[in-house]
Amino acid sequence: MLYSAKYNFIYSKSVKAASTSAEAALEYLIRGEIGPHYTDSMVYPDGSRIGRRGRSNAKNDPHFNTPAFIKHHATLKKIKDLIGADAFHAATKISSIRNPYDRCVSAFHFKGKKDLAECLRLKEEGGLAELKQQFAEFLSEDNYDGKGHFCFRSEMVIDEFIRMEDFANDLFMVLDALKVPVDVSTHIISSVPEFKKTDRSSSSLQLCDYYSAPTLELVNRRFADWFVWGNYKRCQSVNDLA
Repeated sequence: MLYSAKYNFIYSKSVKAASTSAEAALEYLIRGEIGPHYTDSMVYPDGSRIGRRGRSNAKNDPHFNTPAFIKHHATLKKIKDLIGADAFHAATKISSIRNPYDRCVSAFHFKGKKDLAECLRLKEEGGLAELKQQFAEFLSEDNYDGKGHFCFRSEMVIDEFIRMEDFANDLFMVLDALKVPVDVSTHIISSVPEFKKTDRSSSSLQLCDYYSAPTLELVNRRFADWFVWGNYKRCQSVNDLA
């Protein structure tokens, strides 16, 4: 998470939506440089904050168990508790969003630790039924829906979304809304790092290789609001995903 007192914004970091790249880019407005892939919690004299980012044990953060510690992917509720209700409600709230169908496949590979090469092998050997089953099992266990990062007290409170599919344009619009000088915005956008990028987009695997009618219905139901918030097309059949 990020909180900038100067620019009066909160960045609520969602999961598997190019959120690390967005967070690192917006971090420039706090630390004066693009953020690294991993960072410890930081609190600045003006009250600005940078949340912990990394996959190592949280206890390795030098601020662990202190008021300065901010958990990776902190929820909006936790952010409010950290910075106070007045600052929370006054700040522009920003988060990242992604086409739900693609997001779930990305989570399947990353969180589910499903090797891309193995999935390609299944497709080449006519084993798509097995791939679809593995994907269905993952979705049944991973119930992330983003509400902790997008909603506060059951109300969606994000003012600006950065869509993974239109990242540069949406980021520019966010920086403009924050009244960031154009030269600074241009520098930030030209310096955005690509973290956790995989080769799936250049492979022969397609979204329809992962989905069945039941998993499509599950994602349509679980991420119903995402289609509205991100202006994504909601598919009615697996064939629509091709």
